[in-house]
Amino acid sequence: MNPFSLQNKLLSQQLSDTVPLLTGPQPEPESVYARTRQQAIGFGEKLIHGLLHNLREGEITDLDALWELFPFYVNVVATAKVAIAKTTAPASPPKRAEPAVSEYLVSPMFLAQCHAYLTSQAVERLHLVTGQKVEDNRRTLDYMSKVALCEQSAVGALADPLSLKQALMEMDEWGHALYGLFHSHPGHGALATRPSSIDLATHERYERRYPLIGCIFVKDGHLRFFSASTTFSITICGKGVSTINEDEHIFKIQNPGAPRFVSYDTPAGS
Repeated sequence: MNPFSLQNKLLSQQLSDTVPLLTGPQPEPESVYARTRQQAIGFGEKLIHGLLHNLREGEITDLDALWELFPFYVNVVATAKVAIAKTTAPASPPKRAEPAVSEYLVSPMFLAQCHAYLTSQAVERLHLVTGQKVEDNRRTLDYMSKVALCEQSAVGALADPLSLKQALMEMDEWGHALYGLFHSHPGHGALATRPSSIDLATHERYERRYPLIGCIFVKDGHLRFFSASTTFSITICGKGVSTINEDEHIFKIQNPGAPRFVSYDTPAGS
């Protein structure tokens, strides 16, 4: 048999077997790879049978054609094998995006102002805080928004609903949002700054709507930032506040009782 006639015969048979794959509904890739592999093996076996026929007949007329085609089918089988392995390999689970940590920037001067206001009476006080949205997860705490209280005692304070609504509307009109809810606690030391169950429940409700955190101040200058569910970090930009426990966001205003702000009601030296 002429070598070129053998090649043409095998290739024509290959094409006739492959054409049905290109018509009608397209099969799944895995079945295409498997069928291609099986076809290549089948054609390779025919080449082997051709070699055996030549051997039995004592002829080598088709040896060159057979020897040229055989590596091609070996490569097809190897390629199909790799494709099947990739198709059937279990998909790696998608990587879970790490939750973005909100960062809040605040100055010691602002914290001292908040402390002076919140601890100036023997009863608890509270106020709202807003600031600038620097980036998606970076905000400043730099503006105190005072609200009227409908309940106030040595162990609790409750904002008047109407006053609270008006304060939030005013923030919205200026393109701001509620970023902080600060209040005072009785007692002294870092332990006195721990949020109560009522504090956490209140924050849980507010955090559904606002990207806010809380801060609790006590008379001796200790303060603690907290949240019910938000992961956050605090960056204090300036001097006058020392870190007590970075993991629990506990700080202390240095010399909290010292006069820090000038009053312009009375001229200096009068």
